[in-house]
Amino acid sequence: MNERQWFTVGLFGLTAAMLFMAWLNPALWDVKLFEVMLQAVVITGLLNMAAAFHFAANKNDEKRVDNTSAAFRAIEAAASQPPAGAAQAAEQVANAAQDEAAAIKGER
Repeated sequence: MNERQWFTVGLFGLTAAMLFMAWLNPALWDVKLFEVMLQAVVITGLLNMAAAFHFAANKNDEKRVDNTSAAFRAIEAAASQPPAGAAQAAEQVANAAQDEAAAIKGER
C-alpha cells in the first residue's frame, strides 16, 4: 500500500474508534472537546477522500514525471560524453590547421 492508502485507512480507523467510544459511553456526546475532535476528524476524512479521488485520478501525471526525469538523465548522459563524430571532426580541424600553418611557414 502506498502512503495515501495508509493515511486513508488510518483516518477511517480513527473515526471508527471515536464513534465506537461514543457508542460504548454515550456520556461522551456531552463533552464538548470530544464532539469537536470527532467533527474535525470526520471533516478531515471527507476532505481526505476528495483529495484522494483527485490524486488517484491523476496517476498518469506521475508517470509523465517519471518519463521526464528519465529524459533529463538521458540528456545529461549524452552531454557528458561527446559523440564519436565530434571527436573526429575536431581532429580533422586540428590537422587542417596544422597543414595551413605549415603552408604559411613554407614547410610544405
